[in-house]
Amino acid sequence: MREIDYSSWADYLVDLIDLYPLKSHRLLELGAGNCSISKYLVERYPDYIVSDLSYAMLLAANPKLRRVTADMTKLPFKKEFDVIFSIFDSVNYLINDEAFISFLSEAGKILNDDGVLTFDVSLEKNSKKYIKQLNRNGSVNGIKYFQKSDYDKKTRIHTNTFNINIDGVVFSETHHQKIYLFEEYFLFAEEAGLRVIDCFDCFTFDDANSRTERAQFVLGKI
Repeated sequence: MREIDYSSWADYLVDLIDLYPLKSHRLLELGAGNCSISKYLVERYPDYIVSDLSYAMLLAANPKLRRVTADMTKLPFKKEFDVIFSIFDSVNYLINDEAFISFLSEAGKILNDDGVLTFDVSLEKNSKKYIKQLNRNGSVNGIKYFQKSDYDKKTRIHTNTFNINIDGVVFSETHHQKIYLFEEYFLFAEEAGLRVIDCFDCFTFDDANSRTERAQFVLGKI
């Protein structure tokens, strides 16, 4: 994760948001983790709430942020937002159609009429291209780690298993992500009562397609 350029990612999001004629800029981030991108965005958008399913992850974030523990498929908010977003293929952790449509529906309920919901997704080309690079091991600050990565082409589930050795004690966790087909996202949006405004090749403003590695979706109300 230390190789991720969150500053440039934040710049891209700012440019993306600026494309749309929003009346105001009330932001909600979903799947924010330890809020690595928020420090680059909160000064520009002070009306900004970060959320994540993990209370422990949010505890590691800047305490000055407005932080809410929330499941993106069951959002607890009553007020509406101008921009709802999620980064770094967090939505790929929604591993069945029902969960993904629930996420879109819940976001749609609290999206202003002229607001935008935007998220990036990892597509199959990305899983196939980087599978070898994600099988790796190393050490950071004396903590050893091993990562095993596997992509099942039949189920389109990408699995990452991490073993972390701290002073001889090994912790293990497994992450599962669903790599949906490019066309499925448009069907999910329609099912949730939303429309796809734009779909970009991630970090650009070129149109994405089924051969894209990562796509940036921008949705709005119908």
